[in-house]
Amino acid sequence: MRKKDGNFEGERSFSISQQAKEQITQEIHSTNQAFDSMLSKAEAMISRLIAIHRTEAFLQSLIGATIDKNIKELQDIQDSIVHFKSSVQERLRNRKMMRKESVSYTHLRAHETSLHLVCRLLLEKKKKKKK
Repeated sequence: MRKKDGNFEGERSFSISQQAKEQITQEIHSTNQAFDSMLSKAEAMISRLIAIHRTEAFLQSLIGATIDKNIKELQDIQDSIVHFKSSVQERLRNRKMMRKESVSYTHLRAHETSLHLVCRLLLEKKKKKKK
């Protein structure tokens, strides 16, 4: 409860000198300046952290996209290799089958090129000389 003099019961009234008021005001002012300085440093740190987070998120998305692209390219290369391998195996099977089938001399002559013809004629000439 307040008394008539404005103080609470059991509270002492005292007066503060002008010098003490100025000192308290000065301390409050310097405390406010220190607080403002700390606040601006904290805001700067938060801004840097946000920038770092955004950069990190950007880099992760960029790296993720690059990794996905590289994986796709590697899968395409792997598919090409598998296709090439099966193609080579098919050609080898076809060649083996061709070797097993006999072909007539007339058939060979039908596919003869001019270079083959020259070679064949030279070989036949050589054979005649030996006889």
